[in-house]
Amino acid sequence: MVFTLGGASAIAEMDKAPFDVIVSDMRMPGMGGVALLKHVQSLHPRMARLVLSGHADQNSILEVLPFAHQYLSKPCNVDELRGAIERICSLQTLLHDDVILQMVGGIDKLPSIPQLYWDLTRAIADPEVGLVDIAKIVQSDPAMSVKVLQLVNSAYFGLARTVSTVADAVTFLGAEVLRALTLTSRIFSTNGLPTIAGFSMTRLQENSLGRAALARRFVAQRQRADEAFTAASILDIGSILLAMAMPARLAEMIRTARETGRPMHVVEREQIGVSHAEIGAYLQSMWGLPIPIVEAAAYHHTPSLAPTGASEVLGAVHVADALIGAAAAGGAKAADRLFDRSDDSPGTGLDFAFLERAGLSPRLPEWRQIAAQKLAGP
Repeated sequence: MVFTLGGASAIAEMDKAPFDVIVSDMRMPGMGGVALLKHVQSLHPRMARLVLSGHADQNSILEVLPFAHQYLSKPCNVDELRGAIERICSLQTLLHDDVILQMVGGIDKLPSIPQLYWDLTRAIADPEVGLVDIAKIVQSDPAMSVKVLQLVNSAYFGLARTVSTVADAVTFLGAEVLRALTLTSRIFSTNGLPTIAGFSMTRLQENSLGRAALARRFVAQRQRADEAFTAASILDIGSILLAMAMPARLAEMIRTARETGRPMHVVEREQIGVSHAEIGAYLQSMWGLPIPIVEAAAYHHTPSLAPTGASEVLGAVHVADALIGAAAAGGAKAADRLFDRSDDSPGTGLDFAFLERAGLSPRLPEWRQIAAQKLAGP
């Protein structure tokens, strides 16, 4: 570890040697935390960025959100800080694989987070901003408003009435879900993909919406439920990157998975060394999305491999993803049978060992009932 007394000296240290993680305060002599982390994101994108601060005003916090992977408040428990750093380092080790870096580096134009997403992020974090203001932010982008309303009125949300305005969408679904839908809309509007046998953007988006709606229902606490929704809705970004980088190879892997009956992520690791899970998590990490969302992407097939501390959001996304995958292949009954399996092998059905360790096993009967109702619907 290297300790410095300000942003300028931190930059000087980074010019000397590479680092895995930077932990920055907000208020420092000379260069503040926002400018420092913005510099790090631009010139050292592989570094994980944490804020540890107790004196920043609300405006400063809102300003730093797009540049920080995690925000910790002072006073901070030492174990909490250590745990956050360990989780980020574990993710960095997993994601900065040479295969991922080479593949992503070869894509001419990577998907990017829309500015609207960050505008909504700041607005949601500001206690002075209400639902009417949030609706106005979305309405400032007419094309995004149309896409969001299309998603809101899909069968996956099961609303009893047609939602015709963004204001109604905010009221029915909440600002966090609306923000996630702006991200989902951008990801699945990627144009110019070649035709790939067995690959369908429409089917990916349908599965993402169903998975997100299910994962959200599994989590009771509102903030974590919204995190689960966001995480589940963008799990397939890794598959889209594979389609952009190696369409012929992806078609071959899809054919192999179908012919052998093995999960797609297993075939991907065998043939190219990584799966869509790690690839998608890498991009999400570069975007600066919160650690629980990135972890859910990285470990949603193999949650037992996740570092200590990852639990409810990852568990909800893991179960929802397995259920949607089973239902797509064999219907609602096939999905329900997952709860009766005793195979704890990573990447096979439900990871009961992880669910037990995370304290989520007692919730499985409730989740099973929710899934049965949801998957039996239209």
